[in-house]
Amino acid sequence: MEIAFISSGPHQGESRMLRVEGTVEIVEDSALTNRLIQERPWVQGMKANMPEGTELVIFRLVNAQAHFWDMTTNGNEAKQPRIAIA
Repeated sequence: MEIAFISSGPHQGESRMLRVEGTVEIVEDSALTNRLIQERPWVQGMKANMPEGTELVIFRLVNAQAHFWDMTTNGNEAKQPRIAIA
């Protein structure tokens, strides 16, 4: 799976993105899940707005690597240095 975090620049084309790619691991530790939800009250708000029957799933990325992307690297992503995330 790949997730991305974007920092928008003041002008079009000036955004920078951190792209993280790895294997999804579902968190099945109910104590950890409860703690994460308790420490992040906005998650409860999201959950309240989900359609009935929707399940909230906590996951983490393992064996992950990250790289930065912006318009100057567009089309050359494979050449960008990767940073391993344990």
